[in-house]
Amino acid sequence: MEQSNKNAAPSRRLCWICRTRTATTREHRIKRSDLTRFYKAKNFAGDARPYHFRGEKISRLQSHDAEAVKYDKNLCEECNSAKSQPFDRAYEQFVDWMLGNEDEIFASHAVDFPSVYGSRDFEVQQLNLFKYFAKCFGCRLDEAQRAVPDDVRALLDQRRFRTGLCITFSIQPAMEVEGESVSLLNSLGTFPLLEFPLWDNEEKILGYSCGQHVSWLAIHFWYCIEPPNELGEIWVADRDRVRLGKSPITSTL
Repeated sequence: MEQSNKNAAPSRRLCWICRTRTATTREHRIKRSDLTRFYKAKNFAGDARPYHFRGEKISRLQSHDAEAVKYDKNLCEECNSAKSQPFDRAYEQFVDWMLGNEDEIFASHAVDFPSVYGSRDFEVQQLNLFKYFAKCFGCRLDEAQRAVPDDVRALLDQRRFRTGLCITFSIQPAMEVEGESVSLLNSLGTFPLLEFPLWDNEEKILGYSCGQHVSWLAIHFWYCIEPPNELGEIWVADRDRVRLGKSPITSTL
């Protein structure tokens, strides 16, 4: 049996987006702007530190950049900065508008993208928003050591695309913790990554679902899976208005 070389250099991990440059940067599992929104600097001291739940592990966050809220290095500097900055900005504007117009959204159960981004820019900006979610989905798969599908990688550079990825939005007012309903207002979290073996013309493929929530807003990712109607209308950056669903009380990680 061969002995391992303890002095061997670590394997070079490539950025999952470009697959050519070394992954040198870490993406946040929970966006830093969302952490800043709910947890100010003073909240990261002493007993005021927010709890972070991941599976059975519970920890207290030390800062907005705590190790617990970041993936391992999985993106190169170029893909995680200049390339994806428009995606990040579109997401931040989207969340600002959603949380700032709760009464309107709860009454209509819909997202109106021209209201979010303006009638001139909404087509481009909702595309950037979809690409932000595609990046989140890719990071989740990469962390789970699953290959990010080529169509998800490719759409990050495209204005028009076909993909197995779609998004639904829903209102989720509570979660269940140890059998008790707990309000999700001013809380953040992610949903588990679930894997589904599927068959396409006798070829086995994998479908996935996962997601995240910011306060009451649940964002669900579906890959090659038909979403349940109650979790909202399917969105692929292709319409000016999309219906929100209503999530059942659920656990988050």
